[in-house]
Amino acid sequence: MKIAFTADWHIGVSTHSTNKVGIPSRTQDSIDSVNKIINKAKDLNCDTFIVGGDLFHHSNPRPAFIFEAVKLLQYANRMFEDIIVISGNHDPMPLNGGVGSIGLLTNMNDIPHNRMYEEDADLLITKREEKVHLSIRPYQKKTQVMEKPMSLDNEAPIIMIAHHHFQGAVVGSETRMLAGGVSVIEELDGVSLILSGHIHKPQHIKTPKGVSVLYPGSPARFYFSDRDDTKGFWVIETEGKSVNNLDFIEIENRPMVQIERDARWLSQSEKKCLKDLKKVKGADVKTIISCDDVLEIDIVKMVDLLKKAGAHYIVPPKIELRHKDRVREEEINRDQNKDKCVDLWLESNDLGQFEKEEIKQSADKIMQDD
Repeated sequence: MKIAFTADWHIGVSTHSTNKVGIPSRTQDSIDSVNKIINKAKDLNCDTFIVGGDLFHHSNPRPAFIFEAVKLLQYANRMFEDIIVISGNHDPMPLNGGVGSIGLLTNMNDIPHNRMYEEDADLLITKREEKVHLSIRPYQKKTQVMEKPMSLDNEAPIIMIAHHHFQGAVVGSETRMLAGGVSVIEELDGVSLILSGHIHKPQHIKTPKGVSVLYPGSPARFYFSDRDDTKGFWVIETEGKSVNNLDFIEIENRPMVQIERDARWLSQSEKKCLKDLKKVKGADVKTIISCDDVLEIDIVKMVDLLKKAGAHYIVPPKIELRHKDRVREEEINRDQNKDKCVDLWLESNDLGQFEKEEIKQSADKIMQDD
């Protein structure tokens, strides 16, 4: 049996601009990457497609985001015999009962192959006489110790599907999103493999008992601290009671580029500057400019150069003074430069007033994001 494993789509994540139908740029990047994952998994003849939590970025997603998730699952439904989705910490059931964001998708008749799980479950899937026991362990705040899977078939390998931070995993930008502490592996005799969402960096770690834990990471880069991360998904092959192959499949993703320059760099000719900015084409760009005096920096020229170089999105430049005793002045002038940069960007995009206000409100957070 061949299984494709992805996680942490975070449909609805927004750190900057939206398109004309209200989909944030980072969410659109995630949607585009998921489509690539579905296509590649189909090309590799995967039978089963599993999403390891955090399908949405919020537990009460906007209708537009639900629509995008349904489109992706409908597309996957045409490609694979089984689709399994579990809930993550971003899409839990309400504490006072009711339906969570995953529950909203459970009873949709137009995605019949989908199975949605918000609570622990154990199931046996069969493909061409091959069996796999899936032990489903969605994110639950109360869960600190993973429970032992129930016995279903002694001849099938047990693969645990989870959304947790297991000991040894390397975290990145999602550090701010980790909740519920670290999951401890106990009493898991017989488990052949753990597939988990929650950590946005793809990685293969092992538990103290030697069980492999695979994190696919997020399908797209959401923050600039993710800029060097490879993006993709895992393909797992089973035969009999063995898990034979674990392959991480890379997919092309929108680049993120951080440019660090001295203020004197801006005094060069436009031709020289543009030659130095070749790698920003199609990328989200964050610029850090060092200087002795904030007034040295021509923000208008900087933004104009990045736009001419083909940058997809330009984060308001961050200014660093060489002299620490000028930090307060830098902070004051950064706000002025931020507003100027954001205004310049907004002028070149056809956005409604709501989107403009939203972008301005988030500019400080974007600038501080590492």
